[in-house]
Amino acid sequence: MRGLTVLAAAALAIVPMTATAQDAEASNVDTTEITDKLTDPEFQAQMSNAMRAMSGVLMEMPVGPLIEAAGKMSSEMGDGAVPDVDPDATVRDLAGDKAEQATDEMAERLPQMMNSMAGMTDAMAAMLPALEAMAKQMQGAFKPAR
Repeated sequence: MRGLTVLAAAALAIVPMTATAQDAEASNVDTTEITDKLTDPEFQAQMSNAMRAMSGVLMEMPVGPLIEAAGKMSSEMGDGAVPDVDPDATVRDLAGDKAEQATDEMAERLPQMMNSMAGMTDAMAAMLPALEAMAKQMQGAFKPAR
């Protein structure tokens, strides 16, 4: 569950950074707006509420079809080791008693993670020119062969 929290928090930080990078030259990115947003208690509360809602929805996601698909892939690959799970089971069912605790913990820790990410925005801005150069190199590497 902690991995999910970190992933969601990183996505929250990257989206505004990407928009900023697109609006300004990478070497002149002003991270003040991003830092202010990530450290704003009201925004953090909104994101915590959103995280709680998203994780609640995730907990109700049925896992039966996923396990069934994994079983088909597994049997096609010859190793058929798939757990026997109720086809109507949800993530919450598999998570058990800790499901609610995990949802609450993610929402409670999100402001702390956002504060940590705010502290990294200057480093991310400094990395943008190198990331852009890497993206251009990758773009050239994936051009179709003629």
